[in-house]
Amino acid sequence: MILIIKKLNESGIGASASYPKSIVDIPDIQDQLDINIQIGNGARYVADHILTLPTHPYVTDKDLQVTVEIIKQVTN
Repeated sequence: MILIIKKLNESGIGASASYPKSIVDIPDIQDQLDINIQIGNGARYVADHILTLPTHPYVTDKDLQVTVEIIKQVTN
């Protein structure tokens, strides 16, 4: 995910990680959660793999094409 974000930003597409960590890893609320290991690992996976892409009206068709191509390159 980090490589996708880096390449998108280098090409002018403002992308970012959506979550710095999973909710199960926030120390201040851990004692209030009743989470088993499987759910915790799933939550970490989701937090590590979500990215935010620009959706404002200034996103062009070219921006979309670049985004798709970068994601394809990195994930293949």
